[in-house]
Amino acid sequence: MPASGSEKHDRLRSALHAAAAALWRVRFTLLMLLSLRLAAWLTGTHLGTLSAAMLQRVGFAPKDLWQMESWRAVSSALVTGGGASYRLAVVAMAAFVGAAEWQRGTTRAAATFWGVHFATILVESFAVALALHLSGDALGTALAAARDVGPSAGYFGCLGLAIVSAPVDRRVRFALVAAVFAALLATLTIPVSQVAEEVGELSAGIAHLIALPLGVASSWIARGAWSAGR
Repeated sequence: MPASGSEKHDRLRSALHAAAAALWRVRFTLLMLLSLRLAAWLTGTHLGTLSAAMLQRVGFAPKDLWQMESWRAVSSALVTGGGASYRLAVVAMAAFVGAAEWQRGTTRAAATFWGVHFATILVESFAVALALHLSGDALGTALAAARDVGPSAGYFGCLGLAIVSAPVDRRVRFALVAAVFAALLATLTIPVSQVAEEVGELSAGIAHLIALPLGVASSWIARGAWSAGR
């Protein structure tokens, strides 16, 4: 028999409730996507690339920490280089952060994103850039001054969390983490010159290598996800 009007109404209401519940389950991801869109509109990167002047205004470089401009650690996470980098950030944010939030919850995903973002900044600034700079290495000096933008440290941290939280065998998770880390390592090329753009790319590559393991480690802090789901 065809469904009655009341049954159709119940089905529609049930579908709307399910959709609302699904959206609420990834509310941090949606908030970050909205933030990226807003930042892109404010900086003009929804239509073109980030200008050099705007990069200097909102970007982050390790030297900013010892120049007391740590607020840049936040602003830089919400802005991209525009164009392809903006589209990539949107896709990665939706996929990696969304997967982590869906599996581990909003609080864990948000803590991982921002925690890994800030931790990566500290590790790269002090353990890499400053250490090389103090040793007299010119590359360290260049890295300390290299200004960059983008949320990639945060979403690679969430990717690490999502992988080790996946409901698959522990060996599969390990293989996936190793494969992603190897891929990131393969893209890391040390520039032969001190061209600012090349050093910036190197700085971003180093950040990705730091962020992924930190995201994996964040899962151990809460309920030992690595050993779960054997």
